[in-house]
Amino acid sequence: AMTTQNHLDAFALAQALRERLTRYSLDTFYFQDQEFRGAAEEVWSDTTGEDGLIGKLWAEGGFPPESSGETLLDLSQRRSFPGELARHLNRPGVVPANQELYSLQRDAVEADFVAPGEREPAILVAAATGAGKTEAFLLPMLSRMWKQESRGAGTRCFILYPMNALIRDQVDRLEKWLEGQSKLRFFSFNSETPETRANADREGIPRTGPHRIRTRREARERPPEVCVTNYSMLEYMLARPQDAPFFGPALEMVVIDEAHLYRGALAAEIALLLRRLLIRCGRHPDEVLFIGTSATLGGEESEQRRFFAKLTGKRDDDTRLILGKPAPLESLPRPTIDVSPEDVDRDDVVEHDWKELVNWRPLARIREQIWEAGTRPLSIDKLAGIAWNRDDSTSHRAVMRLMRWSAGARESVDTTPLIPHRLHLPVRGSPGLSLCISRVCRGPLDRKVHGYGCLQSTRSERCR
Repeated sequence: AMTTQNHLDAFALAQALRERLTRYSLDTFYFQDQEFRGAAEEVWSDTTGEDGLIGKLWAEGGFPPESSGETLLDLSQRRSFPGELARHLNRPGVVPANQELYSLQRDAVEADFVAPGEREPAILVAAATGAGKTEAFLLPMLSRMWKQESRGAGTRCFILYPMNALIRDQVDRLEKWLEGQSKLRFFSFNSETPETRANADREGIPRTGPHRIRTRREARERPPEVCVTNYSMLEYMLARPQDAPFFGPALEMVVIDEAHLYRGALAAEIALLLRRLLIRCGRHPDEVLFIGTSATLGGEESEQRRFFAKLTGKRDDDTRLILGKPAPLESLPRPTIDVSPEDVDRDDVVEHDWKELVNWRPLARIREQIWEAGTRPLSIDKLAGIAWNRDDSTSHRAVMRLMRWSAGARESVDTTPLIPHRLHLPVRGSPGLSLCISRVCRGPLDRKVHGYGCLQSTRSERCR
């Protein structure tokens, strides 16, 4: 068995960030009154997740995704995927013919099928980071455009991202997937896209082939099948007369990546933007396929479907949810040893290897719960309760130490770590403070200001 490797101490990192961000906020919002300053420090350094600038640590499982046991070649043989396109993608680094698809990728390809006259669905793919969500929308998107001719003028598919950094990653993927053919072309449209070929040459943008359009002028003269952009640029495109050629009856798909980032007022704005896009193209929501991807939407499955239906203007019963699932949990020897948080959190304790860790009952309970949670992160205090039925700083530190050890503990070099996982640490800037004016405020003494009540985050409408 392999021994563990040194890993980042996330608990110590979270504490260091909390202290530094609190000091930064205290210096930014200068307080002459030291009592007021002390109360503000208590609010911003809060560790319960209510008022602090740094939230709780959360753990999300990173177990390998479930395999479908089928390849693109298998799908093409039963006519769920174009054989010609499968052969084009049969390259290292793309989708080799012998590579099994994840279950969510296979399901997304087959969910795309609708019989003539049926309403187009909205498909939401929810899975953990690294579970193959990008392929889950690229494969059905390319499959449909490869099999069907365009309905008319304009772009056939818009891929919307919330930020340019994500666009650049997608452009690299499409470049690799579409090179070597001329049936489908794509165009990346953001604020940095050059206007003319001369501009593109000066900026050093390479000429890659007929599958990629480099400039705005070329795209307007002959709109691409796929336009990769962000929602802010789409707003400008809809308003600019020169971008009118992008919009027409050819529109048949809209892909919304990172859908979990659209919340509250922003989600309402995106929903209205999508309706404007459909109106501009003369299309009804029932005539356009929407595909969304999400890492962590949360909530019940019905709530996730309802969210995506509202975002896209679809009916709830036309919205399909595809959840990424981890592969079956590898069976391990039955654990026989109980260890306490104090045993794990000792200063003189050394890292333990795979053979030792698989025998610890608290670790086995944590491993099973993280696997069962799938894409839903679990807080460290919840994991402490699962492992030891405790919720205190010692048990929290012990959980983080177990997680750190289990991230590197493997039975052999080619096996999955004992608990592969990702850690999430919510961070926010200071929204300001509110002050209770009641002299008989019953809040914490260390947050009280002489002559008044307690300080708290402005997120609260009432004094706690």
